[in-house]
Amino acid sequence: MPPKTTTRPLILILILWSAGLGAAMQFAKVTVSLDGLRTAYNGSDTVLGLMLSSISFLGVLLGLVAGLLVASYGFRRMLLWALFGGGALSAVQAFLPPIEIFMIGRLLEGMSHLGIVVAAPTLIALIAPESLRFLAMTLWSAFFAVGYALTTAVAPWIIASFGASGVFAAHGIFMAVVGVLVLRYLPSGTAERVPFPPFSAIIQRHWAAYRSPYQFAPGAVWLFYTCTFVSVITVVPPLLTEFERTVLVPLLPIAGIVSSFTIAAMLLRYLSAVRVLLIGLMSALFFSLSGFVLPLSGWMLLGLFASMGIIQSAAFAELPELNKTANDQALANGAMSQMGNMGNLVSTPIMFALFTAFGTWSIYGMLVVCFSAAITVHVILAGLRSKQSVLV
Repeated sequence: MPPKTTTRPLILILILWSAGLGAAMQFAKVTVSLDGLRTAYNGSDTVLGLMLSSISFLGVLLGLVAGLLVASYGFRRMLLWALFGGGALSAVQAFLPPIEIFMIGRLLEGMSHLGIVVAAPTLIALIAPESLRFLAMTLWSAFFAVGYALTTAVAPWIIASFGASGVFAAHGIFMAVVGVLVLRYLPSGTAERVPFPPFSAIIQRHWAAYRSPYQFAPGAVWLFYTCTFVSVITVVPPLLTEFERTVLVPLLPIAGIVSSFTIAAMLLRYLSAVRVLLIGLMSALFFSLSGFVLPLSGWMLLGLFASMGIIQSAAFAELPELNKTANDQALANGAMSQMGNMGNLVSTPIMFALFTAFGTWSIYGMLVVCFSAAITVHVILAGLRSKQSVLV
């Protein structure tokens, strides 16, 4: 049951979702500030890519342990530390300190990001009444795209007035405001704390997740999804026309949101999440292949991101479809988080390096490899599940 509180559950859900927007903006603020960061630090594209992706390092390192850490420390307490700590780090970044300090700050910001993306959805699921739970979790699944869309829409106005520093300062203020709202309205004791398990249990937890074709399936596709989303929206916009940069690029995350709530929702009513996921992957592969015969355009990217919206929804729906128990879902969630952070960590530096060495064709090549690999891995895992069901 949702905890007793005088604040309406919907308001609490929106506050927690706003925390998710702040987590997405931890990536987006660097993406929209690349020109200013390039000038301030005179860095190569690969270095700029690391500025963006280094926040994911702790997520890769901690992996399945992250949920256990948050649960033992306390969900509300961790969320507050993540929001206020992340806001403070953004305030430091607003001064554009020496690059070593900036990079250390980004690594530390990874703990803030991880705290939010683990604590907030768990608290939403606990707070939401049964009638709102599906809507609340669907809303949460769109936090990354919405956070990016808001940042790309607002950032040009901030940069025009205050430069890149203004974006980081604005993000720090946003995080602090959400932190105050959580402190004021989210009741303590919303989620029970649990003891941290021994190291041997953690190793067993990883082994169980990654050897299971059920628990690993959502994470496997999430690795390739995250290898494309942030890298494309970071590397490609400077290659587009001014109209496409100012009008179409802010619409890219929105295209994914719209397809997620419309096309994906309709398909999931009649097809399994595994099949819908494959439809989304094949659609994304089609738009990626079109780059080899058509000139690069924002319109092609709109189709690509709409396809990725289907992938996003289906991946989240596949997790409970394949994993029926709470323990299995926890393992699958942990693997999905770890693989997502791995994709975010390596994708943008790799795409920047490929583009610098080989030009625009390499961007299409990377997309084709990612989506083809995702389809292949998912088909293989489906085959393994079929064999296991026959043996049972």
